[in-house]
Amino acid sequence: SIPLKLFKRKNPIQHHPILNLLKNPNPSVGGKEFLESIYSYKQISGNAYILATLSKQGSPLELFSLRPDRVSVIPSSNFIAAGYLYNVNESSYKYPVNPVTGKSQVLHLKNFNPLSDWYGLSSIEAAAYSIDQHNQAGQWNQALLQNGARPSGAFIIQNQNGENKGFTEKQHSQLRDMIDTVFSGPSNAGRPLLLEGGLEWKELSLSPKDMDFISSKHSAARDIALALGMPPQLLGIPGDNTYSNLTEARIAFWEQTVIPMVENVT
Repeated sequence: SIPLKLFKRKNPIQHHPILNLLKNPNPSVGGKEFLESIYSYKQISGNAYILATLSKQGSPLELFSLRPDRVSVIPSSNFIAAGYLYNVNESSYKYPVNPVTGKSQVLHLKNFNPLSDWYGLSSIEAAAYSIDQHNQAGQWNQALLQNGARPSGAFIIQNQNGENKGFTEKQHSQLRDMIDTVFSGPSNAGRPLLLEGGLEWKELSLSPKDMDFISSKHSAARDIALALGMPPQLLGIPGDNTYSNLTEARIAFWEQTVIPMVENVT
């Protein structure tokens, strides 16, 4: 919904090789896919690299969006990169930068980074802790389901006098194997546990209700959305959105995230 337009002295131009190139940058992808990859790479890594193949006259023939993890900036001493190194399939391709004009076959688009002269700062890096919390909450819930939705606990070994008594290594291994094969996993959920030989089960962790992992997961999702410029009301979290604030959130997302991102790239 934000079409690219070309102007010459405030007069719009309908047909031009630049417009044709942006509409069909290369035989593999179309113009919309090309721009989508640039926005995505810039959001994920903080960097986007565009490679232009040139004609004999020096005009661009095709444009390619390079994966940021495959591109390395060759630094220099004059605050202009000396070149770019593209590594793929154990092969390296070097694209030098003109030290006077700063022009190169590779166009580097990057976010502001106060700690690097050559690479942009990723929005994902700003939300790293929240992303880890969100992933760990999902892993915890998955592990809980696989263990029959039971919180973890401990087996306490007691003798007749109530004193603790240790197992031999063989007995310990047999007990562990029995628990893994007979009582763990979703197919074994609800099976009764038979304790003998002075064994007593003691629950150690809190219940899922007490730990409230769903709320913590929603909280982490809100932090991730804010780091990416996405209003949390658009995530569909129960209780966050009403019709009125959903409309305002869509307008804020458009004006504060989408338009600045497009203007920054184009």
